[in-house]
Amino acid sequence: MDLTILREIEEYAALGFYEAEALGLPAPRTYGLALRRLYENMPVRVHEQILLTPFEPYYACRKSYGDAMNDARSSDGKDGSHHGVSYILNPFNSSGMEIVAGHINIAEEKKQKYPQHAAFIDALVADLKTKLQPHYGYVHSCPDILQVLRKGFNHYKRLIADGLAAAKTENDETGLQFLLCMQDFAAGIDAFHKTVTQALTQAAQAATGARAEQLALLRDEFAGCFYEPAQSFIGGLLTVNLLFMLDGCDSLGRLDYALGDLFEQDLASGKLSLPLARSLLENLWEAFEAHNGWNMQLGGRTPEGGQCYNALTRECLRCDARRMARRPNLALRVTKDMPDDILELALDSILRGTGTPALYNDEAYMDNLRALFPELTEADAALYGFGGCSETMIPGLSCCDSLGWCSNLAHTVNCALHDKARGLANCATFEELMNSVQQHIDENIKKITTQVYADLEQNMTAKDPKIARSMFTRDCLENRRGFEAGGARYNWAVGSYSGTTVAIDSLFAIKHLVYETGAVSRERLLAALKTDFAQDEELRGMLLRAPKFGNDHAAADALGAELLGYTWNAALQYRTPRGGRFLPSIILFQTYAHEGSYVTATANGRHAGQPLNDSVGAFEGADTNGPTALINSVLKLPQHLASGTPIFNLRFQKSLACDPAGRAGLKSLIRTYFAGGGLQMQISVLSNEEMREAQKHPEKYQDLIVRIGGYSEYFVYLSPELQETVLRRGNDPAKA
Repeated sequence: MDLTILREIEEYAALGFYEAEALGLPAPRTYGLALRRLYENMPVRVHEQILLTPFEPYYACRKSYGDAMNDARSSDGKDGSHHGVSYILNPFNSSGMEIVAGHINIAEEKKQKYPQHAAFIDALVADLKTKLQPHYGYVHSCPDILQVLRKGFNHYKRLIADGLAAAKTENDETGLQFLLCMQDFAAGIDAFHKTVTQALTQAAQAATGARAEQLALLRDEFAGCFYEPAQSFIGGLLTVNLLFMLDGCDSLGRLDYALGDLFEQDLASGKLSLPLARSLLENLWEAFEAHNGWNMQLGGRTPEGGQCYNALTRECLRCDARRMARRPNLALRVTKDMPDDILELALDSILRGTGTPALYNDEAYMDNLRALFPELTEADAALYGFGGCSETMIPGLSCCDSLGWCSNLAHTVNCALHDKARGLANCATFEELMNSVQQHIDENIKKITTQVYADLEQNMTAKDPKIARSMFTRDCLENRRGFEAGGARYNWAVGSYSGTTVAIDSLFAIKHLVYETGAVSRERLLAALKTDFAQDEELRGMLLRAPKFGNDHAAADALGAELLGYTWNAALQYRTPRGGRFLPSIILFQTYAHEGSYVTATANGRHAGQPLNDSVGAFEGADTNGPTALINSVLKLPQHLASGTPIFNLRFQKSLACDPAGRAGLKSLIRTYFAGGGLQMQISVLSNEEMREAQKHPEKYQDLIVRIGGYSEYFVYLSPELQETVLRRGNDPAKA
């Protein structure tokens, strides 16, 4: 490949890749040199309206700041280049067919810019397609902001140097090549840091007034931060932002624990002005939104045994309420004795309609994780957090394959019902039917874990070392092994179960109508399910009227606890090739519609192809006894077995926001749920009338946000089918 042309077309990552090939360097050195050349040549723009710099994870990754806002509200919000190496050299789409807003083909765009090299670009794409085969899927993660803030990047460079010396002494060729790859990446980071400093210098010189002073302050702080332990809040925030960008703008970890002391120290000394701090925090929120970033956590217990609710916690919650955006997917860790004003600030944001922060039971998560993972130390357990929607991990210390597997329990139950040898037609008792269901659950999870195990094994030896994550996940450098190769301290695989409530309601309807009352024969039910109730709407009505999970119905809830206890325990029996467990969750974001699309008619009265339940709570419209009854039902489930996070959606009418009694009732509801052992709760406050208007005039409601599955999304960008599920999911706040 002609390196001169690669420079001319500004494909610097490809330049590094082929440069390494020409030198005969083995993988993963090709990726290391690719990233080094990319960052050595990456221009940096100081945005006219944004102070926080850098503001783009990769050069020209987004067309402009304005387009970024629109891109983030597209169907998936990603252009794919965040987590690859460059537009064309991208391990997640090696065909060079990356799509951004407007469906622009990046390779085609390159050819338009450099028509004289069109044939070369086609050949480049074709060659990379044979050399960069992506493996498995994308894993959410959080960089180790705590260690970088406390020890500085020079600590990492020392780890690389010490590891290289040890690898040579021990003849560890694999470790040697891995660390040489990381050394190249570190050199690229050094170059990028200088470029950012120069960009801030030039911007400060070109600016006037207060902005010139602010940019000069940021330049000085940035030049002195990152390499050594953080000494100021601004320097620390710039370091965190740089890590966020280097990792492709995914998830961040616990900002208030990492920077809270510096924030309070600098405010008290007068070194930091609150207006500037608020502007920088809003810039960080804007970066999450613009680049489709995911999770950030606040609050909770600390490794030192105290609590983390400080002035920065409060400012972050205020920022979230002001911003009124879907990202970051803010997670508030709620302790038993969390200060009441923290919950009030959280409600200020929630009741404005953002759906954030989502709330997490701090003590329960820590206890559950330590019970499931004896190797997890108490101090590290206190650092737990989330990536993506709500996938449980230890930020900066873990590689927790996030939603790398999914099991559709409604589909599994249907397979059991229609099994010719073990199905409903052959089961004289409900106990026999449950045995058949359990056999199908066992067979299904065995099949899933066998495939996922093989995929993860392939990832462990793949040529793509996930360089940024290997650098900023603790223990990878010391172990001389990459992020996905078992280098991280903790490893588990979070997978999601869909259709859980549909399965519970279906089985209970069968138990009640077929085996207990005898009102429906097995033959009639099977025939109706096979024809999607086409000739038996009467039976469908009977199924719809049968008792449902979510109404504090003792028998229905007991069946739910039995079914999910068995299901989640079945997954926990399996181990990943890295040694961690398969950790169950119920995290569905928009997938509950897709997961329902292939599920035939179910015995809860649901038509074939309709969406499934969107959380661990009741099926849409099935909870008729109010939120207290719904909470009582969900608390009967063995949630401790699903610490990957069992998402629990609650929705209230927007009138609750201006009702002091309703607000007090909501606070009591939250405390009660967590006191009973509930793990997670996320609350939407919506107006049905407003949503109906948004369906008619979407252009007028671009900022209407709803909470679904595990994160917040703009209502007008949901499919009509999903919009209807949100509209049908409601509770009467008067009953709270």
